[in-house]
Amino acid sequence: MGGRPYWKIGFVGFLVRPAGAILTAATPISLALINLWSRRAETAQDDPSVLFSVTTANVFWNVVAIAALLSLLLFLALRYLKRRTIRSLDIKYGLHSFAHEIRDEQAKIGCLIEKGEWIGKEKLETQLQSLLWLSCERVAEHFRLLLNDESIGASIRLASREDTEDTEDKEDKEEDEDPVFYKTYARSRNFSLSRSKTTEAIPRDGATPRIFDSQTSGAGVLIYDDIQFALMCGKLSPTKNFELYKDEIASMMVAPMNAWTKQAGEDMLGLLYVTSKSTKVFTEKYVDSMLFFADGIASAVACHFNYIGLSDEIRK
Repeated sequence: MGGRPYWKIGFVGFLVRPAGAILTAATPISLALINLWSRRAETAQDDPSVLFSVTTANVFWNVVAIAALLSLLLFLALRYLKRRTIRSLDIKYGLHSFAHEIRDEQAKIGCLIEKGEWIGKEKLETQLQSLLWLSCERVAEHFRLLLNDESIGASIRLASREDTEDTEDKEDKEEDEDPVFYKTYARSRNFSLSRSKTTEAIPRDGATPRIFDSQTSGAGVLIYDDIQFALMCGKLSPTKNFELYKDEIASMMVAPMNAWTKQAGEDMLGLLYVTSKSTKVFTEKYVDSMLFFADGIASAVACHFNYIGLSDEIRK
């Protein structure tokens, strides 16, 4: 049944369920009343008027108030424990789903390749785009749970060669001089659909890719606390979408997607973005999670690129 319903199991599971939480919270009041009444009964044997004295009544209500406060604190603590447990299990479930989906997609294509069946390049690219979209959704869901921020979104850019030049001009250039651009291939669903109409590719020597190439050796994560400030400082490449959709991205993290392919060797195949509508959302403690997703997606992309090469060899 998976691990998500685990919070309901066992003694702790009983305590965090509504009935258990109410029973636990009511216990201090019940014990206080029983203890106080027994003490009053013992005292009343010597002096019956004590049962109805003002002093005794004050003590009674003070003890009840303290017990009620303790009960409320216990109830809130159990509610908090329940929410934290469910959140933790949901995060783990999301990580499992992310790995599960990548494995299944790769297995489908791998089985066809192993059988010697040719798969069209267009079909492989369609499957890749579908996988990238699913990955964006999983990444966004993960960070929404971590940060309790429903505005979190994710997108992926992949490296591609510029294709606007004439064929003759391309033949005159050295292979390593062909410009590389990072184009958006997938976004999570909380972004505006119209972004695809105005999206722009980022050149390899643009601000963000250049930082990874020259300053971090293609490693680490870039954290932008304020997008507009980063644009002013030249730390980000200005694009139309940053201008048109200012309210959609106020801060973000960017991680390189590094992997090895037969066509390019070891290279930065793409960039993974995680964004928020609020400023100063992301900190260094989320770096490892970001790199985990970037490496997993990069591995899937590299496999698809290699499958394209294998499929072409089968066709020949």
